[in-house]
Amino acid sequence: MLDIKKMPNGEAKYVALFYRTNNVKAKTLYASFGFVDTGIIQDNNSMFAIKKIDETKTEPEED
Repeated sequence: MLDIKKMPNGEAKYVALFYRTNNVKAKTLYASFGFVDTGIIQDNNSMFAIKKIDETKTEPEED
């Protein structure tokens, strides 16, 4: 996690993931977080979805 916080490759603009096309619960969950299906299907059963990261910067809370 520390490596992610340091952003060694710069700030991300998108988050991407695959989920099984028959997994309705996963599709619903990811959509609730703002992921959008791209229509790209891998291996006939995995949908590629992306979410654009909000441009508004927020500082992480310190523990």
